[in-house]
Amino acid sequence: MNKTEKLNLILEILSKTYPVFAESGPEWDDFKDFNNSHFKSLVMVMLSTMTNSKRLVPACHALFAKAQTPKEILALSNDELSLLIKPVAHYNRKTIHIKEMCQQLLDEYGGEVPKTKVELLKLKGVGLKCADIMLNFNFGQDNIAVDTHVHRVLNRMGIVQTNSPEQTSVEINQITIDVLPALNGGDSYC
Repeated sequence: MNKTEKLNLILEILSKTYPVFAESGPEWDDFKDFNNSHFKSLVMVMLSTMTNSKRLVPACHALFAKAQTPKEILALSNDELSLLIKPVAHYNRKTIHIKEMCQQLLDEYGGEVPKTKVELLKLKGVGLKCADIMLNFNFGQDNIAVDTHVHRVLNRMGIVQTNSPEQTSVEINQITIDVLPALNGGDSYC
C-alpha cells in the first residue's frame, strides 16, 4: 500500500470514528461563529497551543466578553489581558504575543487577518500549526496541522520519515493535496 492509499484508509477510519469540529461538543456551542470571525479564530488558535479545551473555552469566554477586535484588545492593559486568559498555558507570553499580533494586524493588514501562510507566519505568536489551522478552518484550504503527536504517529506508520513537526507538515501537506478534498466532501480532520 502506498502513502496515499494508507492516508486514504486512515482518514476514512477517522471520519467514521471522530466528529468533525462542528460536532465536537457542548463546550464549543458558544463559538458556532468560529469561521465567521477570522480575528477571534486566530486568537483562539493562538491561545489553544499547549492548552486543552477545558482551559481554552473559559479563557475565550472571558476575553471575548471584554474585547473582540484588535483595537479592543490593545486597549486592555497587559495585566487585564493576562488575567482574562489566565486559564491557558503560558498566559503571560501569550499576552505579549497577542498584543504584538494585534498591532501588526492594524499596522500591516488594515485590521484584517491575512489569508496566506507566508503572511500568517509573519504574525507574532503564529507558528506553522496555527497557520495551517487558520488556512483550513477559516480559509477553506486542505491543510493538515501537525503537532508533535501527529509528527510521531506519521513517522511510526511510515508515511513520512522526518525529524521535526515542521518537516512532517511540509511533507504530509504535499502528499495530501489530492487526498483530503476527495473525502467526505472536503471535511477537515485537523
